[in-house]
Amino acid sequence: MTIYRSKVLKNQLKVFLESKDISLEKFCRETGINNESAEMIYGDERIIPSPAILLATVKTYPVAQKNLVVFDQEENSLYGDNKEITQVTVCGCGNLGHVFAGLLSARQDLKVNLLVSSAERAHLLEQGMAVNDGILVRRREGDVLARPDLVTHDPALAVPGSRLILLCVPSHIEQEVLKKIIPFLDQDTYIGAVPGPGGFNWKAEHWLTHFNAQATVFSLATIPWMCKTIKAGEEVNILGSKDFNGQVTVPASRAPDVSELMSKLLLVPVINLENFLNITLYPANQLLHSAISYDLFHDWDGTPFAEPPLFYQQITDRAAGLLQAMDNELQQVCRTLEQKIPNLDLCAVLPLGFSIQSAYADDISDKSTLRSCIATNRAYAGIRAPMIEVAGGYVPDFQCRFYLEDVPHGLVVIKGIAELAEAATPTIDKILLWTQGKMGCEYLVDGKLQGKDVCHSGAPQCYGLNSLNSLITAV
Repeated sequence: MTIYRSKVLKNQLKVFLESKDISLEKFCRETGINNESAEMIYGDERIIPSPAILLATVKTYPVAQKNLVVFDQEENSLYGDNKEITQVTVCGCGNLGHVFAGLLSARQDLKVNLLVSSAERAHLLEQGMAVNDGILVRRREGDVLARPDLVTHDPALAVPGSRLILLCVPSHIEQEVLKKIIPFLDQDTYIGAVPGPGGFNWKAEHWLTHFNAQATVFSLATIPWMCKTIKAGEEVNILGSKDFNGQVTVPASRAPDVSELMSKLLLVPVINLENFLNITLYPANQLLHSAISYDLFHDWDGTPFAEPPLFYQQITDRAAGLLQAMDNELQQVCRTLEQKIPNLDLCAVLPLGFSIQSAYADDISDKSTLRSCIATNRAYAGIRAPMIEVAGGYVPDFQCRFYLEDVPHGLVVIKGIAELAEAATPTIDKILLWTQGKMGCEYLVDGKLQGKDVCHSGAPQCYGLNSLNSLITAV
């Protein structure tokens, strides 16, 4: 992976090594980082280390990524010297869309349009915003209240003139949104999925080709915040914030621009991960939601629960064991791909436990095990399993986002890539078989992705990617 020079980010390698009295020679010897790269980073704080270098450093020393690369608070203006206002369209106003709409609308250098699914949804949000004259974003650093310039369901009103379009929608909705917005794109527009684990680049390329359009396409590795809407259009609560993020861009030549742009928007470092597989395979909800749901409900006898169980805080050792097994299989898929594809580096597909610790370093009170990292993460506190209220209590909602998104556009995507790599995934297969049964869908049949519903998933095979060669040339 390459390193690049940033205008808005600064590396803290020299600061860290001097604070620990570690020589550059010792650092290279202990981390395995070559001298030339280390000297460049050490000598120029604007040189941003590659993910491989950051990972080698945090694995060798007790230091978080957020302390190795920091955002320069003096370089957060989007408009530069000409003072032009940048128009941003936020697509979707679920939990994440509420936060983006509220925080970005508070900036003087942005004009924010909010594009939603229907006129009824737009009206509901406008009613909510009328209460406080904006969306109240509650956060630990201090609350923010601001109102988007436009709330509409019409892409012809929201999209033209937008320099940046952010899709804050579930993976299974992305195709529909892309189909709506791409006909109205301006030239040199950035389209980003927040986040983009379900093969977002394949979907975007499909619709850009369909409409003979061009755009810079990118995805963030993870959601910037764990958040919960209190009341639509009125109030949203940030439960936990990521202090570090990654992105991948197509074409790759625009990646430094996207890192700068998203760092300025989020006010945290957003580094370039270079290859879309680093995001497509990134361990997140597709593992967490599926494994914990399996543990909660696979022995369920149909008796309603008295109340929805706490989803993360009550995670059992058995669920954590399933998660670890799934993560081990995902890591093996990555290693197999690296062996079979020359120069492919998937080090940014972090092990799940390490990923959670990196994202929520200050929110976790017990980092000793994968289970404790999840159970004691205050960003997860209070979140309950998605359920439906019925007579006598609550029953699991097998048609919620945890299934509709995380199975066809999560587990099925991993399985599709694993098949191309000829890598075994027995635990993922077991969880996939159970979840597809609860959803009433069919993806995995006789151990292969050959069910009738695969065509409605995000698997690479749905985009004609039927070999490793086609997979790598499409990322």
